[in-house]
Order: sequence, then structure tokens, then C-alpha cells
Amino acid sequence: MVQQVNTGNQHCLELLCSLEGLSPEQVSFTWTRESEQLLHQNNPSSMSSTLTLCKPHWRDGDTFTCQASYSRNHTLYSKNITIKYTDEGKRVRAFTPESRPADEASE
Repeated sequence: MVQQVNTGNQHCLELLCSLEGLSPEQVSFTWTRESEQLLHQNNPSSMSSTLTLCKPHWRDGDTFTCQASYSRNHTLYSKNITIKYTDEGKRVRAFTPESRPADEASE
């Protein structure tokens, strides 16, 4: 699962990537944007990774990818999340492809 965590700051955002039901010691996370690997915080005990970005390190429309590698069976899980700045309310929203509202998914 990949989701945006509310930071209370419209210039910064925090993205959370997590897995459930696997052995924590055998999971490693990687965050990328357009093939560029990004620094992030891993929390092995909860099988999650947090990516915190403040402007100018993200732009409207950026897509970030969280990859979780499970070493036990060499499985790679991958999930994208796209950042969208909305003028109404001056909010930053993050969408995974399946959570994007229908009117924005067709853009």
C-alpha cells in the first residue's frame, strides 16, 4: 500500500509505503522518481518506508514509485503514486492509479 500522510505543510509531503503479512527482516524498500533513487526512512519492524519531500524536491504531477523486495521468494512489489496540487483549498493530494478520481484518471 502506498499513501500520503498529512504533514500539515502544503510545501512538504510524506509518502508511506507498507506491506503486510510477510517476514519484516526479509523486506527492503526503494523509492524512485524517473529512475532516480531517493533517500528514505525504513521501519523494518512495521514493514514500511517513509519518503519525506519538501519543495523544490517535488513538483505537481511527479510520480514516485515504491518498490518492496521480498528476499524469501525474490518477489518485487511495485506501486506508483502521483502528486497533484489542487488550487481549491491549496492542498496537495497523492493518487495511486486505482484511487484516482474518474475525472482525473482520463486526463
